[in-house]
Amino acid sequence: ADLLSKTSAATSLALQAATIYDDKILFAERPSKEAEKWTAGVSSQGKYFLSKLTNEICYEVQQQMGGISVTDNTPIDEFMDTSKIEEVIGGARNIQLLIIQNSLRRYSREL
Repeated sequence: ADLLSKTSAATSLALQAATIYDDKILFAERPSKEAEKWTAGVSSQGKYFLSKLTNEICYEVQQQMGGISVTDNTPIDEFMDTSKIEEVIGGARNIQLLIIQNSLRRYSREL
């Protein structure tokens, strides 16, 4: 239930960011720079959260399956390896944290 809740939250975040991107940037007559910055920050938050979540999900599935999860009969071990590689391919987690940090700085100046 915990992993399902986290996955649903990540899906909602992705859909919200995509909707705002479509409305305020992609299909807008005059794209807003503020919306671009906000979307970049939220997208980085989603990428960071999902990169951690995929590792957590794969780990929990391996724990539930026990030793059989690392044999050649199941793809779980391959999924775990892929989730580690995806952290780098999708943008290293530390880079995502840097983008999030810059967004927080920008928001704190506006307050």
